[in-house]
Amino acid sequence: MHPTDLARDPQPAITTHSSVAISNAIVEVETYEQPATLTEPARPAVHGVAVECREVLDLEQARAMRDALICAVRELERLHGN
Repeated sequence: MHPTDLARDPQPAITTHSSVAISNAIVEVETYEQPATLTEPARPAVHGVAVECREVLDLEQARAMRDALICAVRELERLHGN
């Protein structure tokens, strides 16, 4: 991509606050920020939890995923000021 195109259409910024891997699964707490463009103002930051799992988890892995999700929700609440 040409630098001039980036100035017109800057890429969003994704900040990962925490990441927990369980086998081939992952739980991340992220902040997504869309910068201003020449035609659009910047959008407010969005805090969220990203979860990716492409396999069947056994009981131990499922419990670890549950615990990781609980921790991710607590961190997300902290980011929101709750």
